[in-house]
Amino acid sequence: MSALVDFIQQLYEPQPTAPCKDNGTICVSQRAAAAAVLSACTDGADAAMAVFVQGCSSTLEALDLFEQWFVEQQQQTLQATMLEQSLLERCEQGLQQQNCTLDKKAATTVQHALLRWARRRSAITCDSAQSLHNWLTDHNQEWVVTQGDSCWPVQLNDLSIRSDWVSPLCLWGMGDRRALTACDEPLAIIGSRAASDYGAHVARQLASCAVRDGHSVISGGALGIDAHAHWGAVDAAAADNAGPTLAVFAGGLRHIGPSSNMQLFKQMMHWRGALLSEMPPYCAPVARRFLMRNRIIAALASVVCVAQARIHSGALNTAHWAQELNRELYAVPGLITRPDHTGCHRLIDEQAARVLSTCESVEQLCHSAHQPNYSQFDAGSPTIKSTQADDELTAVQHDIITAIRSCQRAQCAATASHVLAALQRAQPHTVLTLPKLLAQLTELELRAVITNTAGCYSA
Repeated sequence: MSALVDFIQQLYEPQPTAPCKDNGTICVSQRAAAAAVLSACTDGADAAMAVFVQGCSSTLEALDLFEQWFVEQQQQTLQATMLEQSLLERCEQGLQQQNCTLDKKAATTVQHALLRWARRRSAITCDSAQSLHNWLTDHNQEWVVTQGDSCWPVQLNDLSIRSDWVSPLCLWGMGDRRALTACDEPLAIIGSRAASDYGAHVARQLASCAVRDGHSVISGGALGIDAHAHWGAVDAAAADNAGPTLAVFAGGLRHIGPSSNMQLFKQMMHWRGALLSEMPPYCAPVARRFLMRNRIIAALASVVCVAQARIHSGALNTAHWAQELNRELYAVPGLITRPDHTGCHRLIDEQAARVLSTCESVEQLCHSAHQPNYSQFDAGSPTIKSTQADDELTAVQHDIITAIRSCQRAQCAATASHVLAALQRAQPHTVLTLPKLLAQLTELELRAVITNTAGCYSA
């Protein structure tokens, strides 16, 4: 057995029963840890790695065989040649499951892939069990899930229905990992970064309606339509049985952005949502990874809605993946005199997408309203705040939190007077006065629901 696999078996259980240990250490399954190392040896989707893992009895066996070869290959021993042959045999077994054979060309492709994997493996520091855990979880900040884990969204496996497609070996995440399986048929809302008021309204309203009905909302965490969809979900997150919102990133979660959305990401995690990536924490979000990220957004969703897209918008790439994966696709029409919705119009014109006729309800898009499924663990993830205090908030306190967020989205300092003004705009007949508001703000601050920095509140 390789030293790396020995570390994994020392650190982790085959199937964790809780998201973290009593000392706060994030729990990862052995297969997820193995999948994470193998995934880090690739640069995103890698068909050769997928075939190799498929040909092994388990992900742990795949890592053990690769790790033994890697150690011997570094020393240029004869054993490395023998182990390479074993690797090729596993790839052949994986190809046979796809009714393919390992011909000379395919064998050469695998051999080149092995050298790529070895170069990337050299950059992984894991000479002890603790260093492995620190690398894997970014110093106990992120969790990892893989196929077979209780929180793995099985719809991602649809990416394996064709031999030239690859589902992610694992997903890194922050927030509540149970958000991945809280809804059987999530809704993805995507669109341009340069969002019009109309597109922003549609995305926000649609997300709010979906979340209130218990559905999960998925997007890409970017500026524009993505952010408005996530904010719409966050706005409705305090409702009873509200669903979560999830963002899928092109790079590792150490590089989430843009920075202007950091408050949004905090709110998403606070309300049982999650931030996701198939890339290890340290990987930068280079251009090619955005296109590969889009396949995950489409695969996670049951329905994909393009709220606004120009003719060359990256959202159309996600729409293409949705078509290929046989997901329901909707597009929002706009003015024919403006270029904002030309991409949507093309989807509709080509009969690739149905016309979204309303954003005031999601009955047209989603299955029946339901209660989100958070039963995978008894406790939430260690990377989110407990929501017990939130469950005990009064209606007035929920309104105050909504008003604070309204100020934040408007890039207005959320002082007590500005919060009161936001409340009065939303509820002209409110009886809340400034002294009463200050008392409520103090109580919320004492309960750690909001923070106060020099008279400016954040929630």
